[in-house]
Amino acid sequence: GAIHNVPVDWGGFGFVRGLMGKYTVEILTDNYQLNLGDLVDEGTVEWGDGSYTQGENSHTFTYSGIYTIYGKIFPNQATQEPHSSLTSTLISVSEIPYANTISYENMFSNCQLLRFIDLSSTDTSEIIDTRGMFKNCVSLYSPPIFDYSKVSKADEMFMGCREIYEIIFKNLTNKNMTVDNMVEGCMGLI
Repeated sequence: GAIHNVPVDWGGFGFVRGLMGKYTVEILTDNYQLNLGDLVDEGTVEWGDGSYTQGENSHTFTYSGIYTIYGKIFPNQATQEPHSSLTSTLISVSEIPYANTISYENMFSNCQLLRFIDLSSTDTSEIIDTRGMFKNCVSLYSPPIFDYSKVSKADEMFMGCREIYEIIFKNLTNKNMTVDNMVEGCMGLI
């Protein structure tokens, strides 16, 4: 099996659901260097091209292609926008690793090729800040079902996401949540 499925005791990474990220990128040129954001836990990353690293958040892909990256890594450094090498290649996200963070601010901001995000296996119930999380994700058509129970700042969360047609607000109970420009520019929103 893939090394991310092999238990740590057997020399693999033994990634545990909820403790890993799963990102799909489309690399358009050979020898492309991709930079991801913050490493969490041991910081192990399987890059999808048969290589893996420990404690490194960047990798050079020898050949163009579509790669699925697994690892205990976030797509951005806390509250900063993702690196331009990621914003121009990220096409889907299947999971975000759990870390002791309450902020997803700017997590996918300006990821212009990002089309699909599934956070069904990611616990978002403790997240407080989602400002700019998907800002200017112009290709995003399927936003995740997000748990808003503790979100207090959601300003510009979906701003500029012109392809989104529906947003599900799960557990929207915080009456003091700020939502300035949350859906501005979402032209397809019904």
